[in-house]
Amino acid sequence: MKKLLLSFLTFTILFGCSSNEGTTPEVFLNFKLAAIPNEYQSKYNYTDFTIKIYETKENYLKEVNPIYTGKFNASGELSATNNSILDGHVYYVDIFTNDKVVTNWTASGLNTYMPEHQKQYIGEVYISDEYIFVGEWAFVDYIDHHHQTNLDRTTRTKLIVSKDLEIKSYENYKKDILVKYRLKNNGWAKFLSMNISEVEYPFCNNSLKSPDGINLQYDKKTKLLRFNDYAAEKMWYRKK
Repeated sequence: MKKLLLSFLTFTILFGCSSNEGTTPEVFLNFKLAAIPNEYQSKYNYTDFTIKIYETKENYLKEVNPIYTGKFNASGELSATNNSILDGHVYYVDIFTNDKVVTNWTASGLNTYMPEHQKQYIGEVYISDEYIFVGEWAFVDYIDHHHQTNLDRTTRTKLIVSKDLEIKSYENYKKDILVKYRLKNNGWAKFLSMNISEVEYPFCNNSLKSPDGINLQYDKKTKLLRFNDYAAEKMWYRKK
């Protein structure tokens, strides 16, 4: 009788463990869109927005292999869940209209989210047209020309603004020069580095150079990007 009872208990324990093994609680990535910017409300509805969820930062930046793709409902709400969305994991999220004019991308940082254990909409996802910054821009002209005709300056060629907030200015002065910046809120940027020494770089005015005065502004009328850089130069760029 003791052997029979022991066998029954052993079977019960093993069966209980195996039945729970491999099961994970269902979790959700919940999103509620904020108001569509006023100037786009006649062009887009919430149902025009697509969401793509990525497991890694690399896939998010390259926009490949999303683990979830969906569309928002008429109220701008979406709750994503599937076997690939796991509790405690950080996910990268793109939300955008088909033309990518209005998105959740901002210069305040990458869009990361963690799952919740229930469907609930706390807070709103900010959407804007800031994604216009991202891409490759060809140099057009200087806004302010130096009064001294013999003053040296680099030859600007292009500007690349990446999804990960990095800005690269491609220039030339006796050799190829790469100047790197980091995009911040409201079009402001921070100087990071250059591939030559600052002594070699022909600043128009050393007293004017400032890592805090760097700024990007998009002109919707001309569709040009204005860039005030670390060398206190002001330039126009056109998107390629």
